[in-house]
Amino acid sequence: MGDCDLEALQRAVEQFNRGEFYACHDTLEALWMEAVDPERRFYQGLLQTAVAYYHLQNGNRRGC
Repeated sequence: MGDCDLEALQRAVEQFNRGEFYACHDTLEALWMEAVDPERRFYQGLLQTAVAYYHLQNGNRRGC
């Protein structure tokens, strides 16, 4: 994982902690698209978590 990836991951964590789940998703998606396994699966899991919280935040329980 390069320095750029670490900065983006830190940004995603900060976005998640502020409840900015859509922005977090976008940040993680950029990392996920460039990653290879096992990091790709790691980012995928984080992405799915951010999306679930985004849907929950918007009252879409079925979507989460």
